[in-house]
Amino acid sequence: MVNGLAADWNYTHLLNPTWGPHAKFHDFVSDMAGVYCGLAALFYLFRRGARSIEDLRFSNVVQTIFWISLLSGFLWPGAGGTASEHPEIVPKVLGVRLNEAFISVTTLAAMWVTYPFERRRRAQ
Repeated sequence: MVNGLAADWNYTHLLNPTWGPHAKFHDFVSDMAGVYCGLAALFYLFRRGARSIEDLRFSNVVQTIFWISLLSGFLWPGAGGTASEHPEIVPKVLGVRLNEAFISVTTLAAMWVTYPFERRRRAQ
């Protein structure tokens, strides 16, 4: 929910003097979409005392929409993640760049691997 703001509130994105106003506008829109999707997911995750399977499903769908949207950015010709312009701020661990794609894929995997366990817990 706060990843986009934390990652983009610096010289590489929102505070980049070479970016035009419209680019900053779109970056902030995508950051706020992440915040609002996160808030909606949390609301549905806990609104009925963490008992509703339908709310759990909707929470996962909202989060999935956001993370799939982030991954979709790599599909646009010529587009690249932060590491394409600022590799110095994107860490590498065991040869793997911890970029937007890595964060998206691991978050989606964690959500959908844990989903059946939480669904079962809620069904009890």
